Amino acid sequence: MTARLLWLAVGCVALGCSSETRPAVAKFDSGAAADSSVATGDDGGAEASVDAAFDAEKMDAAEAGPFIVPAACDPGAKYGAGVSLGLGVGQIKQLSAIADDERTIAWITPSDGVIHYADRLKNSVTFAGEQTFDGSALAPGERVALEPAGLVLYALASGGRAIVQYARSAPGDALSVAPNLALPMVTVAQLNAQLAAMPPAERLSDLTIGAVGLALVARHVGGQAPGLLRADRMMASVWWPPLAEFAAQGELVQSGNSARRPSGLSSDARALFYFDELTATAKIAYFDVDAPKASVFVDRGAWGRAQPNRDCSKVYYDAGGDLLVAARL
Repeated sequence: MTARLLWLAVGCVALGCSSETRPAVAKFDSGAAADSSVATGDDGGAEASVDAAFDAEKMDAAEAGPFIVPAACDPGAKYGAGVSLGLGVGQIKQLSAIADDERTIAWITPSDGVIHYADRLKNSVTFAGEQTFDGSALAPGERVALEPAGLVLYALASGGRAIVQYARSAPGDALSVAPNLALPMVTVAQLNAQLAAMPPAERLSDLTIGAVGLALVARHVGGQAPGLLRADRMMASVWWPPLAEFAAQGELVQSGNSARRPSGLSSDARALFYFDELTATAKIAYFDVDAPKASVFVDRGAWGRAQPNRDCSKVYYDAGGDLLVAARL
């Protein structure tokens, strides 16, 4: 790869040159003609040489094809044994969400439906200062989701036909219902309008937000088209657009009474973590760039409600009633 192409690829990663939530594709125009202009001044030969070199570089890049930014999660990655996070000792816990910066975590105790959350100063130390709120008015047994900085929490209202936002001003503060705070906007208004218009027998389940807060996935339950739905936005501070059908394929839809429950989404939205009730195992579905369906599926065994961190170097999950994290080897 030429130095100019490498610079362009790295620059796209750093600056976000695509408006899509999936990785950007950086490429030169393979149909570009060589620059035929030649300067007539004393340095004309030098300018012509630079132009010719750049045009040759463009042709080399075109012949090599587009440079694809590597996926955040590698299907062939190996992970070590899970290490307990040491939270809620003696409780049976189910993981709900880990914030993008790994400094806020949320979980549910299924025995009472209480939602727990805790913060830490950096992701190399233990969580502390556990807080709770009563989830009895929310959809029973449903996970909650976190925005990237851990300041906004999403939950499904009772009946699964509306999303409730809880928010706070800073890590360590208590979460409260978002309308009580001075937020710029309630970003789920369009989603809630869509959910309210659904037929009475339909609802959402397994609400999941991607690692950088730009993609939201949920399971559509009931009706004529059950399956996965997804919404994408360009910035974490703007409204969510309406949900649309996502990954409509046999491996990811309900099979009889066995659901495929989404639990996590990579930062580039190309790896969907889910629990397959048909096989009672955690799996990851991998998507090519902009592909509407997954092409690779990897079984991850006993990871319950697994979620990756931003670069997939760690995966958080629950097993045996405990909350754990596994590091990539």
